[in-house]
Amino acid sequence: MHHPLRHLAMLVFALGVTSEPLGAQGITSAAVEGRILQADSTPVDGAVVRATSVASGAHWQVMTDDAGRYFLENVEVGGPFIIEARRIGFTPARRSDIRLALGQRFRADFVLEPTAVGLGDVTVTASADPLLNSTRTGPEHVVSGTVLAGLPNLARDLSLVAALAPLAVLRPLGGISIGGQNQGFNSLQIDGGVNADLYLGRSPGGASPSGSLPEVLPHAISLETVSEFQVLAAPFDVRFGNFAGGLLNAVTKSGTNDLRATMFGYVQDGHLVGKNTAGRRPDFTTWQFGGTVSGPIIRDRVHFFANADIQQRVV
Repeated sequence: MHHPLRHLAMLVFALGVTSEPLGAQGITSAAVEGRILQADSTPVDGAVVRATSVASGAHWQVMTDDAGRYFLENVEVGGPFIIEARRIGFTPARRSDIRLALGQRFRADFVLEPTAVGLGDVTVTASADPLLNSTRTGPEHVVSGTVLAGLPNLARDLSLVAALAPLAVLRPLGGISIGGQNQGFNSLQIDGGVNADLYLGRSPGGASPSGSLPEVLPHAISLETVSEFQVLAAPFDVRFGNFAGGLLNAVTKSGTNDLRATMFGYVQDGHLVGKNTAGRRPDFTTWQFGGTVSGPIIRDRVHFFANADIQQRVV
């Protein structure tokens, strides 16, 4: 009679012994938090707070607790967003043109005025998130998609962008040192997944010395697909793990309700390079070209984003 129970207990024990511990996951989103109060500081419970992306129509919604607090987790980065707070018997309030950075916890408090009739929306201007606040877990540097698009990047490598952080330094043979640490202690995460070269401790691809002419290898991700990029120097956030140095944290773009397309092309040639001490020029030609296309499949629900990044090198 007791044999099935004994077998079940042995099976549960075996699964517990053989299963691996869960590793920390990367951060690929932002969060919004705050309180909803009345003019006399009385909390408003049961109020609905909604954050809506103007570009894609995606929205996140939650209700306040007894203390008037709310927490919107896993909100996509970028913007602009519209944050609205409403409850029956109160005049709705909203904040517009809100932009969220990767890993940021944006605070948006609202004061609702009691009303017996429907009134127009009350617009409240947004204030900048302070650089010094309790939500930061260490030194960080965020590179937005606008900065990525405007910066010259000959190698089209994320490591060159990471060097914008004050604590990051490029290494002569490739890779990056963050806070003086060896590059082998760093980690590169794309949409929360580890994409670092575990042997060399740098992002895959890039310049690799080969004789007198460096060999340029394809990169793991195209710059055209990166929405936002974050450089963290030894963060003490419990949500990060499996590295001891710095973290290069990137999230990719997604489609919106607008149909968009981009194209790009770059060329490097030995005739554009100065002569060496022997009076010779390297003989090579490198082409990089491609583009992106994005748009809606079902408006406000399903979108697509496609990218092609092609490199041709003749030596």
